[in-house]
Amino acid sequence: MTSREGLGDFARFWARACPGGEAIIDGDVVTTWAELDERTNRLANGLRQRGIGKGDRVGLIAPNCREYLEIVIAGFKLGAITVPLNHRLTAGELGYIIGHSGCSAVIAHATFAETTAKALDDLPARDVVRVGFEPGFGEVLQALYSDDVADSDVAVESDDVAFICYTSGTTGRPKGAMLTHGNVLATAHYRNIADDLGQTARLYLPAPLAFTGTLVMLWAVTYVGGGLTVLDTVSDARRSLEVVERHRITHFTAVPVIWEGMRRDPDFARFDLSCLRTCLTGGAAVSEAFLESMWAAGLPVRNAYGLTEGASSTTWQSLDDCRHRPGSVGRAGIHNRIRVVDHACAELVDVPAGDVGEVVVKGPEVMLGYWEDPAATTATLVDGWLRTGDLGRLDKEGFLFIVGRSKDMFISGGINVYPAEIEGVLEQIPGVAECAVIGVGDEKWGETAAAIIHPAADAGLEPAAIREHCKTHLADYKLPRYVVLRPSPLPRNMSGKVLKWQLAEEYSDPASLGPPLR
Repeated sequence: MTSREGLGDFARFWARACPGGEAIIDGDVVTTWAELDERTNRLANGLRQRGIGKGDRVGLIAPNCREYLEIVIAGFKLGAITVPLNHRLTAGELGYIIGHSGCSAVIAHATFAETTAKALDDLPARDVVRVGFEPGFGEVLQALYSDDVADSDVAVESDDVAFICYTSGTTGRPKGAMLTHGNVLATAHYRNIADDLGQTARLYLPAPLAFTGTLVMLWAVTYVGGGLTVLDTVSDARRSLEVVERHRITHFTAVPVIWEGMRRDPDFARFDLSCLRTCLTGGAAVSEAFLESMWAAGLPVRNAYGLTEGASSTTWQSLDDCRHRPGSVGRAGIHNRIRVVDHACAELVDVPAGDVGEVVVKGPEVMLGYWEDPAATTATLVDGWLRTGDLGRLDKEGFLFIVGRSKDMFISGGINVYPAEIEGVLEQIPGVAECAVIGVGDEKWGETAAAIIHPAADAGLEPAAIREHCKTHLADYKLPRYVVLRPSPLPRNMSGKVLKWQLAEEYSDPASLGPPLR
């Protein structure tokens, strides 16, 4: 009897337990668990016939669709490793990831086939199976679905790698976090228990599956629990309202701008959203005022915190916890441990409760390491603890408050300044749609704060008034000396996080910041 501990078992199990139950809705196409199990068996056999087997890497670049998930599940059953590819990347960036991970096959949707083909053509000659959703990129995906419906029955263990998820690369070349079947299962098990998911879960998924939080912390959790996934390709506030009501969605995670857009929709009151049970937000800091506005509207939104290297799930909190500590991202998950250590020290030295330091986490969700990068792995995984690079503080009851990224912190007059603290004050100002704080050079203090603000329409904001507001909430060394009212939205990555490095480049010329304020 073959030993199996892999994620492919859940397609097998739910096909037996509830064969007619809905597993995926993709537009007008409904796929049952029995159909999903059979289709992924056929696809696994087709990939195996083309030489793809256990440990082989399969690059995947496509919008959210049923076939995307079938490719992932087929990989689970074969023991192959999925490498999600961000469709926003250039050919050169894609080429680096494909080459670095050593993909044996690349599967691309027609929309991205041209860029992907160029990425492969620029690589040194290698035998890579090219598969397109439509003609034009080697073999056609539909042809990979074999007539053989037999289960591949490959031995897949919990410590086998399921995904190589590449980081955004905002501080250099992207690194490939190896997430094992066990990492994903740990996240799925604890989230299903803590958030009361299981077969009753109806997940709305418009965020790109190439994002680890979407693929692992949302879809894989629902898949393991036997729930329904409703796929979409557009993240839009009005569309979210319509889909939640039409499909009776119970679980939805979105960046703050989507939640805010839903609440502000002029027809918000006519939508029946009583089905929503778990509403999470992440990817950007949120203010207490934002959360209170959500709760007042009947949307039980909670903060979430995770990172790719931790299978995107590190903390958890109840709605009551969030109400009592709206600035917190919760406490450690069921199996996790969290510490805050001196970020300037190579060793893991805890700081006193309430002090700011680097957040480190340990638990079964923590990655195996970085693919083909032992130096980065050694620097990031210390005695089993994952150094997150995030700055935060723990209160005496174990609630974590994120202050910012260690690379975002700047020093003004010898004092550490954490941009997230200033941003929290700016978000309280009516008319501030988005904001980010960066450190810029200053002759007297070394560095000082510059607030980059995207105002709401007709907000009538004035830089001097914004600084005056900050004076009542912040120490003088934290006050933004520059306030830029930016007409266009802030640049963000696909997970909704503001690209501060891009803002730093854009406003590197002092003249672009405008006159200093006093």
